Amino acid sequence: MDRIYFATDDTIVDGKKIKAGEMVLVYDPEDRTRRKMRIPLQKIAKWGGAVLGVVGCYVLAFNIPQSKYAYVAYLSSSVLMAAVAVRERDWPYVVLNTAFVSGNLIGVYRWLLA
Repeated sequence: MDRIYFATDDTIVDGKKIKAGEMVLVYDPEDRTRRKMRIPLQKIAKWGGAVLGVVGCYVLAFNIPQSKYAYVAYLSSSVLMAAVAVRERDWPYVVLNTAFVSGNLIGVYRWLLA
C-alpha cells in the first residue's frame, strides 16, 4: 500500500534525505514503478497564497455583489504567506502579513459577519 511520509525534521526515508516540511509519497514496494515524489509544503503555501491574493484582488476590483468574499481569499492568502515567512524567518514579511491578517479579519467581520 502507498504511504505518505511528512518530515518534521531532516531525516532519511528509504535512503533519500528529506528536509523538514517536505512530504514524500512512497509507492508500494510491489509496484514495478516505485517512485518518490517530493512536495515542498512551503512552495505550495507560497503559490497558494499568491493565487488567493490575486483572486481576492480581482474579485474586489470588479465591485460585484460577491466582492465581499474577496476578504476570505485575502485572509487565506495572508495566513499562508505569514506561515511561510515564519518558517523562513523573514521577520519583515511576518510583520506585514500579520497586519494583513488583522485587516482582513476586520474586513471579514464587517462585510460578512456584521
